[in-house]
Amino acid sequence: MAGLLMDRVIQPLNLLMDQAKVYERAVTDPAQSRMAFSALANMARHIMQQVYELRDSLHPQILESMGLEPALDMLASQATGTHGLDVTLTIRPLAQRLLPGHELALFRLAQSALERAITQARASQVSMQLSQHDDHLTFEFVDNGLTAAGLDVLQGACAQVEQAGGTVSTTMEPQGGLTLAVTLPLTSDVPLTPRETEVLALVGDGLTSQQIADQLGLSRRTVEFHLENVYSKLGVGSRTEAAIYAVRHGLTSP
Repeated sequence: MAGLLMDRVIQPLNLLMDQAKVYERAVTDPAQSRMAFSALANMARHIMQQVYELRDSLHPQILESMGLEPALDMLASQATGTHGLDVTLTIRPLAQRLLPGHELALFRLAQSALERAITQARASQVSMQLSQHDDHLTFEFVDNGLTAAGLDVLQGACAQVEQAGGTVSTTMEPQGGLTLAVTLPLTSDVPLTPRETEVLALVGDGLTSQQIADQLGLSRRTVEFHLENVYSKLGVGSRTEAAIYAVRHGLTSP
C-alpha cells in the first residue's frame, strides 16, 4: 500500500506542485494562464481518479453488494482504462454467490496479480477465467510478463486463498509469463452448531455482542467466542461479512 500511495498519489502530487511553480514563474499572458490552469486541472483530475481507484481497491463495495463477477469486471476495466493493459475476462455465471471470505480471497488474488503484471512484470496482455464445476470453483490468471520480478506481492493473496481451503499453483515461463491456477472447493452447508446459528442470526439482525448476550442469557465473552468460531467456519474476517452471510441464507428475522 505504501508503494501504491507513492506511485499513484504522492509522486503525481509532487509533479503537480512542481509544474504549478513553473507556471507561476513563467506565465504572464492571460491566454497562457488559461492554458496553464487547464493543464493543472487535468493533472488534478487524473490524480483524483487514481485516489478513487485506490479507495475502491481497499474497500471493494461492488464485491460486497454485487459479488465476485462484477468485481472482477471492475478490476479488468480499471487495468485497461488506466494502464492500457489488454485484459480478457471469461466468466461462466456462478449458480450462487460464494462465501464472503471466498469472494474476497479470489478478488485479492486477482488484484495482486494484476498489480504485479502492470508494475513489475511489464505485461501487455492478461487473461482471467472463472468457472464453476460440480463441487469446486476454478480461477486462472495468465499474463505475458517480461520478468519474474514481484512474485513476493502474491504471497499474502495466495495464503488467503489457502486459508479459505483452496489451492494455488504457480507456473513461470522462461520469458517471464505467469500462470496462476486456483481451485476452491464449494461448500453449500457450513457446519454451525445451533448456538452459533442463533448468534449469527442475531448478528444479521444488527444486534451488538452485548445485546446478543442479554437476549440469549450469555456473557459477552461467550458470545465473542461463538463469533470467532463462526468467522473461522465461514471463512470471513469481520462482523459485516458474517451479517451478509446471515442475510443471504435467510437466517435473519422477517
